[in-house]
Amino acid sequence: MPTVSPCQPLLTNPHTHRRLQQMFGDVVLGIPHEAFEARLAALKQQRGVQYDVQLEAEDLRRLVAEYKQVGVGVCSGCVCIRLCVLAAAWRAV
Repeated sequence: MPTVSPCQPLLTNPHTHRRLQQMFGDVVLGIPHEAFEARLAALKQQRGVQYDVQLEAEDLRRLVAEYKQVGVGVCSGCVCIRLCVLAAAWRAV
């Protein structure tokens, strides 16, 4: 029987997934918020929209892939996120 990750609803919504990746990178991994915002602003300008909610799902999926290149490097599963949090906490002490 297949199992469903408790994070799955968060990761199937591209807007929520983008926000999760951005906040995780900023808060947990210490990547400057501006590194993410610059990519988001460039995408909005490229698409001719003012708000991130006006972006298409595919645009957001590509943006999340770019975020991972910034250094987030988190896969889309709860186990990986927990391991990354644990690794970040371990480095902090």
